[in-house]
Amino acid sequence: MAMLVAVLALIVAITIGLCLFARWSRPAALALTALGLAAIAFSDPSANDGYVEALSELSSLLTGAVLAAAYWSPVGRLFEPGSAEADLESVFS
Repeated sequence: MAMLVAVLALIVAITIGLCLFARWSRPAALALTALGLAAIAFSDPSANDGYVEALSELSSLLTGAVLAAAYWSPVGRLFEPGSAEADLESVFS
């Protein structure tokens, strides 16, 4: 139970970091995604309802899109030190 709470807190912290363009959040999100994929090998097989599977697939797709945008789109430069403020000012002014 404590491990579940710790992982959920880590997910929330990384998500907030991505929203605030924190430099540490990109590698942390990538590492957490890789660890989550590796953990699938050690989980038991399970049968889920269709809506659970659909939400899981949607979550995976959105996670991939966010990571791809954070590394390989113009948004990626907002994570570089000192660039976020100038870029955000040019967008919102």
